[in-house]
Amino acid sequence: MDILKFDYALVERNGSTKNIIEEFDSQDVMSGHDFIKRNSIPWSSWLCAYRRLFLLENNILFRENVRFEDADYIINCIRIANRIQYAAIVVYNYIMYDSQTTKIRCEKNKIVNFFEQSDRIKEIAYKEQDKDVSNCIMRHHFFMYKMNILRYWWRLSYKDRKELLVTYQPMLPCKDKLVSFIGRYPRLFLMASTVVKPLLPGLRYVYLKIKDRKSSLL
Repeated sequence: MDILKFDYALVERNGSTKNIIEEFDSQDVMSGHDFIKRNSIPWSSWLCAYRRLFLLENNILFRENVRFEDADYIINCIRIANRIQYAAIVVYNYIMYDSQTTKIRCEKNKIVNFFEQSDRIKEIAYKEQDKDVSNCIMRHHFFMYKMNILRYWWRLSYKDRKELLVTYQPMLPCKDKLVSFIGRYPRLFLMASTVVKPLLPGLRYVYLKIKDRKSSLL
């Protein structure tokens, strides 16, 4: 077995624990390509156990001197794996701390690191010769790009937002309407986001309230 994927428990500061159980379509042994086509790819390297010889033989290493390297690392590992299996067991306790890297307040360098990670995933998609697998990986690039825009990018100054849109452009064509619009009309998107920027915190608050209310009714 090259890779074993398992579940984890999320432990909050107050001590409460929530088991995070994935819904994969099969627990059979399969190739990395089949796994990518049939299941969601985790973005955290600690969600898997890896055969040491598999990593050495394929010279799979973490990128040095970069932040947020987990997602591109595990995507590449799964892409190369010959034998991977999902086991529906909780193996890992993930404890949340306020000082975690992903919880640090938004700053330009951090957001640049997120866009760099998105580009590294795009590079992996380019390397993959199987078109279906490449498209699956590219969707992760698009999703991460969109997440960076909606969650972090808009909080920066106009100058910084403009610089990032020029430096990090999404690959087109793209089925996602927002990402496609940004790629084709970056200046128009920049101006539109500047107009609505003061309203975004309030809109985000309302959105989260509606989302929480819907969840409580389920």
